[in-house]
Amino acid sequence: YNYLNASAGTTIWKAMYKNTSVKILDLSHNNIASLECAQSINKAVSRPYNELLHVDLSFNKFTYPQA
Repeated sequence: YNYLNASAGTTIWKAMYKNTSVKILDLSHNNIASLECAQSINKAVSRPYNELLHVDLSFNKFTYPQA
């Protein structure tokens, strides 16, 4: 419901790579789906010592190849 686009989503996930405090991130109901954003998500959540406990990306129109 924030109307975030793929560019904003990518920027957020690049910042989340350095995250040391955010534990819950709700980006649902936006339009952040893109291959670049998906790659940034993968990099952020797969890093060692990731602090995230819950992420909601529902209703962002990710396609099967992006997933």
